[in-house]
Amino acid sequence: DVSGGPASVLGGTDDGTAPLNLPFAFSFYGQSYTQVCVSSNGAIYFAPSAASCAGVADFANIDLALTTPNDWPAIFPYWTDPSFQAPGAGSVFYQAVGAAGSRRFVIQWNNAMPGSSASPVTFQAILTEGSNTILFQYKTVTLGGGNPATNGAQATVGIRNIAGNTNNRLIAWSFNAPVQRDGAAILFGAQPAGDSTPPVVTASAAPNRLWPPNGKTVNVTVSGTIHDAASAIDPSSAAF
Repeated sequence: DVSGGPASVLGGTDDGTAPLNLPFAFSFYGQSYTQVCVSSNGAIYFAPSAASCAGVADFANIDLALTTPNDWPAIFPYWTDPSFQAPGAGSVFYQAVGAAGSRRFVIQWNNAMPGSSASPVTFQAILTEGSNTILFQYKTVTLGGGNPATNGAQATVGIRNIAGNTNNRLIAWSFNAPVQRDGAAILFGAQPAGDSTPPVVTASAAPNRLWPPNGKTVNVTVSGTIHDAASAIDPSSAAF
């Protein structure tokens, strides 16, 4: 439980894990947890004990519809195979922020070096007390054209409960698909009681329209925002 400033683990490691005590009880698929096991490979596990964290083999990300490491309940903000041993690499930072009752526990992979990239990625997962929401935020995942790891092209993103592949208790956001972007965020959580208003989506695109006669695909980049009035999360305030 760190309240004065971020602490760090797993610096200088590759394929390492470390147990962390949560500053509050967190409910995940109806089960309450007070401890997690954080992996250098961009995953968080609700492990049965601190000792069981040792030796988790998760260096190869897979589709969440398959059996994940130890079949533990898990959160995967950016499950891939980075290292903190490469020059310029950082570590995993963690910190509790906010007042009791609405605290957030932030876990950030800072300057993790994907195995196939000379450029680092930085991203975080935020667990919120009370609402039990999970927020993924991506500071640096767009690594440039030609980089095989850019935008999550070699990563698994989502959440999964025990036996999620058979009981459908999983949300697979992406698997080895370049769909992440710098500045993107993903929020997982239950619909607030009494909330019947859908989120507001605002999108914009370049006014030019291309209608190629040869039938080839034209990629159009669309930008915009999503706002949900029922959400009390302010993502920017949780960044280190």
